[in-house]
Amino acid sequence: MTAVSLLPVVSASIETAALQNPPAWVWLTALTLTASMLSATFAPARGTILFVDGCLLTITVLFGPGPSTLTVVLISLLLALWQRNGSQCRVWFTVAGRVVAV
Repeated sequence: MTAVSLLPVVSASIETAALQNPPAWVWLTALTLTASMLSATFAPARGTILFVDGCLLTITVLFGPGPSTLTVVLISLLLALWQRNGSQCRVWFTVAGRVVAV
C-alpha cells in the first residue's frame, strides 16, 4: 500500500514544481496545517466539521490537484503522528491510504 501511494506523491510533486506562483501555495498550506488542529463538534447531530476541508478545497480550486495532494500527505502525516494510535507501520499505512484515496 505504501509503495502504491508513492506514484500520486511523485506526480503531485512534479505538477507542483511547475507552478508559476509557489509562495501563495506554501502560505495556504501553512494555514491548512494550522487549521488541521481545529474542529467544531455539534452534539445534537453528532457531527464534527473540520476547518481543514475548506482550506483543502480552496487549494484544489486555486492551484490544482498537485498541491492539494501534497497538502493531504502533510496533514495525514501530522495527524497520524499527533494521535499516535499505533506503530510506525500503522502511521505510514494511514498516510498511504489517504494519499491513494485522493
